[in-house]
Amino acid sequence: MIARTLLEHPMVYINHVDQQGRSLLSWAAGEGFLRAMKMILDDLRVDFNLKDFRGRSPLLWVADCGQGKAIDVLIQNPVHMDRFCKDVDHRSALSLACGKGHTEMVKALIKYRCWGVDEKDVDGWTPLA
Repeated sequence: MIARTLLEHPMVYINHVDQQGRSLLSWAAGEGFLRAMKMILDDLRVDFNLKDFRGRSPLLWVADCGQGKAIDVLIQNPVHMDRFCKDVDHRSALSLACGKGHTEMVKALIKYRCWGVDEKDVDGWTPLA
């Protein structure tokens, strides 16, 4: 796999971001590329909570895109994942998943204690309203 070969090179900066501020982990998580995520998460140099220019971490992208299996890979990783992060509009993972109607993702977020049911975004909306 080309990605593995590149990631094994010590000069590769794994936390590089694109023009949107999204990292390799952010893209892999949002697209649900589980094998790539596991490979990236195994690298001790990766910033698990790196946010893009919209303030979205890989967890927020997983929730927004409804990648149910990807959340398991992120949350079950032994390194601390910020489960309560919010984007620039103060939307949490739970808020994003509810807004998109991702029922299975909402169940997973509750299972992993990614709370925030009563937290309001910049428009005053909560995940329930």
